[in-house]
Amino acid sequence: MTVGVHSGLIDAFLVGTSHRELILAGPGSTTTVEVEEGAEAGEILLSPATAAHLPAGLLGDPKGPGILLAKTPPAPDFTPVHIHCDDECRVFVPMALRPAIESPTDGEHRRITVGFIKFTGLDDLLETITPEDLAGRLHELVVETQEAVDEYGVSFLSTDIDANGGKIIVTGGVPTSSGADEEGVLLALRRIADRFSGIDLKTGINRGPAFAGDIGAPFRRTYTVIGDAVNLSARVMGKALPGQVLATGDVLDRSATRFELTELPPFMVKGKTEPVNAWVVGAVTGRREDSGTSETPMFGRDQELDHIRNRIMDDEPLGLIDICGPAGIGKSRFIRELRATFPEFPWNFCDCAQYESSTPYYPFRRLLREAAGIPLDMDEDEASDAMVELLTDQAPELLPWWPLLATVMDVPAEETVETAQIDPQFRQAKLNQTVAAFLDAIFVTAGANVIEDAQWIDDSSRDLLLYLAENAQGKPWGLAVVHRPMEVPIEAPGIEHVDLMPIDDEAASAMARHILADIPLLDHQLRDLVDRSGGNPLFLLELADAVRTGEALPDNVETLIQARIDRLDPTARQLLRYGSVAGMTFDPDVLIDALGDLLPDADRDGIWKELDEFLVRRSTGVYRFRQTLFHDVAYGGLSFRIRRRLHEQIGRALEAHAEDPDDDAAVLGLHFLLAGQYQDAWHYSATAGHQAARKHANVTATRLFQRAMEASRSAGVEPIEVASIAEALGNVAEPAGLLEDAEQAFRHASRLRKDDPVGRSRLFRKLGLLRERAGLYPQALRWFSRGLNSLAEMPDDDQVVLQRAELEIAYAGVRFRQARYGEAMKWCRLALPGAEATGDWQALAHGYYLLSLSRQRSGDKTKGGDSERALAIYEELGELVGQAKVLNKLGVDAYYRGDWNEALEFYRRGKAAWEGAGDSVRAAMTSSNIALVLSDQGRLAEAEEAFRDALREFRAANDRWMVAVTTSNLGRIATRASRFEDGLEQLEWAVAELRDIGAEHFAIDAESRVAENRILAGDIENGVELAEQLLEKLTSPDDERHRLLHRLRASAAFATGNVTYARSELERGLEDARNKGNDFEVALYLDTLSCVCGGEVDESYQTEAAGIFSKLDVVSVPERMVCGFNIEVDMDGARPVPVS
Repeated sequence: MTVGVHSGLIDAFLVGTSHRELILAGPGSTTTVEVEEGAEAGEILLSPATAAHLPAGLLGDPKGPGILLAKTPPAPDFTPVHIHCDDECRVFVPMALRPAIESPTDGEHRRITVGFIKFTGLDDLLETITPEDLAGRLHELVVETQEAVDEYGVSFLSTDIDANGGKIIVTGGVPTSSGADEEGVLLALRRIADRFSGIDLKTGINRGPAFAGDIGAPFRRTYTVIGDAVNLSARVMGKALPGQVLATGDVLDRSATRFELTELPPFMVKGKTEPVNAWVVGAVTGRREDSGTSETPMFGRDQELDHIRNRIMDDEPLGLIDICGPAGIGKSRFIRELRATFPEFPWNFCDCAQYESSTPYYPFRRLLREAAGIPLDMDEDEASDAMVELLTDQAPELLPWWPLLATVMDVPAEETVETAQIDPQFRQAKLNQTVAAFLDAIFVTAGANVIEDAQWIDDSSRDLLLYLAENAQGKPWGLAVVHRPMEVPIEAPGIEHVDLMPIDDEAASAMARHILADIPLLDHQLRDLVDRSGGNPLFLLELADAVRTGEALPDNVETLIQARIDRLDPTARQLLRYGSVAGMTFDPDVLIDALGDLLPDADRDGIWKELDEFLVRRSTGVYRFRQTLFHDVAYGGLSFRIRRRLHEQIGRALEAHAEDPDDDAAVLGLHFLLAGQYQDAWHYSATAGHQAARKHANVTATRLFQRAMEASRSAGVEPIEVASIAEALGNVAEPAGLLEDAEQAFRHASRLRKDDPVGRSRLFRKLGLLRERAGLYPQALRWFSRGLNSLAEMPDDDQVVLQRAELEIAYAGVRFRQARYGEAMKWCRLALPGAEATGDWQALAHGYYLLSLSRQRSGDKTKGGDSERALAIYEELGELVGQAKVLNKLGVDAYYRGDWNEALEFYRRGKAAWEGAGDSVRAAMTSSNIALVLSDQGRLAEAEEAFRDALREFRAANDRWMVAVTTSNLGRIATRASRFEDGLEQLEWAVAELRDIGAEHFAIDAESRVAENRILAGDIENGVELAEQLLEKLTSPDDERHRLLHRLRASAAFATGNVTYARSELERGLEDARNKGNDFEVALYLDTLSCVCGGEVDESYQTEAAGIFSKLDVVSVPERMVCGFNIEVDMDGARPVPVS
């Protein structure tokens, strides 16, 4: 802070009407400002005049325009007078500030628009005119400002001194918001610049977050705004020339009113490292037009849209349609969706502007001009002539009443004999009749007149609208009135109300997925997004954009909701804000107890009823915020000081009301963390984390353990306790798909356990498993090796043997992923004795499971019973994750046996187990296997949808292996559907990705599908060449991919005319498939042979194939390529995903 002090004559002007403003000016004020500007941070600089009144011992060195104050002068006796804002002092408070001053509340964080008006040249004027004349000009300026801010719903905040003049500060969004604050400030300040000319004015406007509220001692309080947005507004003002209004782009972008704009070159200002962009704001040019288009399809409105669409298609008159809904619900989008569906249908649009609500017939001016084909910007005399010509041609009977239409259309017209004779009390009625008759004449076929934002309609237009509404039935011209909820709703005979409610969760989820198609989201992240939006499409769009930018609360959403909250009286508004500290759901009795004397009127009669728009009362008596965003905006406005205080008071009140506080551990942990009571926060958050983990609520448990970790930094907790919670955090974050959080937690825990080799080995294993899950197999093996090495010098007690066994099983899992099945089985056999000896049934079951997988993949047909042993152990343990893995593997076995119904049953049981365990990623893996069966059954659309849902989950979890495998499966679906280019692109990407992570076995799977794609697309030469190369890579003749590749070669041979070779290959493949017991492949070979050979094969081939397809529930088999050579021959190659 810097201080400047001057003593001498000051010119004081008491001006204004709606409130009295004291403006200090003149040379004395200028000197004061200059002295203050000469001081640096922490300095008090005195003018020479002030220094002359003080003892020399108090003075320091001269500096610039003054002398530094070196010592504090003795304080005079001072008894503060506490002032209450009674009628005598209210006159000195601006109108908009009086409610805030009379019901003082804590400061608020708000989004505001702030304008600085600098009036200059006062010192010069005092040399040429009398102080009384200058007082008159200042009075005129202040009155003009007062009238402008009142008209446009913004606030006269204060004035301030400045060199050779002063400043007026105007705000929008504080102390309350209209929801259109940027527009209001722009219009108000542009009006002042246009109408006032007695003193040079320079204006700057900016917007952004600020802190607003009372500051100062009880005897000298000031309501003000503080923040970077305020400072930048003053800096922008400093760049204006006399007469100019400058505004930043953020202000202009949010104004519905458009202006003539001149962009300035970017400029630097104090406190900013980047140049500032601003525009000179000129005259109003119109309203911002809605293009009527959107890249986002409309979701959840089919029923409402279809009803009106059907009327238009049936050539029925629209009559009067009343479309109502809160801000952001999609009212304008709804109308424009109809317009896009019927572009040839006549649509005339007008809107009611908030700042034109006192302008008679404002919306109908545009509506009638548009209906008549007369542009708004046409010269008024030309417009008048054009209307007379139109009426002469189409409605000559209305010419005597033309001046009435002219009144509505805002064009000049001389009174006619007929209009001059109308009694004033009947003029409105005749005007209404004339407008209706005009619409009858213009609309010879059906059309629609749309009035948007009708909540701002002026009184004259409302009267006209009600008259037209009563007469709209059966008319070709229809009326669609679009508005937010109104105190006095529009009612008329035959009116049809369309109340747009929030879209349901299904529609909101589909919309969110569409908007964020390029950004992977986990299921819980999608649910959070939908829940926060409350089904409001605009809120959902803004929240989705915030996902991209990392913004916590979207600016537009905050502004809209803040305007709704601001309509409450001050006490109700504070109660809502204080309730937000208690949480989304809270007990009103606990809240009132916690508030104490902080809000004395909190329990007044009817106060909770006033909050019905924001809160709903449950049958249990607790209140819940109707939307998450209502809670977030209410909470975000509170000062940090009051939040901290209330969190502690509410936490203590909850403890006092609870039989066992640990039952409310999650809530208490949050309250005490935000209150800075870190030991309590640590205890309750850790307790709640363990409670959630036991219920497999992994996402919730992750959040709770993270709170505990945050509290631990200030709670003085022992490192070993912190390590335990950090490991618990990693344990729940991993199945939740939050892999980065899991890795950070495990690394932190391993650092804290530097003197615990066994604990570190366990954490190294978990870190390796994370690397494995990300497809980084060499890194995973290095972590496992570090774990084994840390145990190398340890004596073989139970813990060491157990950890070694688990590391060996983990090693086996990676070798399995790398298709090194022999090594995988070796590591399993090393691990099993140790797991059994230590009673580590979990590890033992997993070892049996991996052993069974490896046997299967290596071609070992021995019935070892490993899967059944594993499942029995997991069921005994009640361990859902293990059950899910084994059930998936048993499903894979059943799939290859041809028992597809049994396979689907195993998969569905496995998926339910994964979901029960809270692992959405592995549930998606099992869904992929279900999709593979659907694909083979010919249900391609259903299978593709399931694969895409799974792919979103894998991307969100950064699981490279499953992303690649699922992309390969989608490529295969596209190939089957004859989308060859899409399929090839997906398959080639999958091949490259699988090779990059070292999953060669699966890369060859995908590459086999590339060969299939090329052959089916007609690129036979390259397809066959690739198939030959792949056959050379496959060393085992039992590899099922041999059969796919041989069948592709046979199909290609047939397509090129070599029927003999094709038949030979197919018959050999048929024999091999029979020997392997693969019924599905047998059916495919039989079906393909019957096509290749025509009548030369036994009819029993087709009969046998049909029987197998029926048993497998195959609903359709794509036409064979060999018969039509347009789509694929193969239904093999679908590799179910083992989950290890």
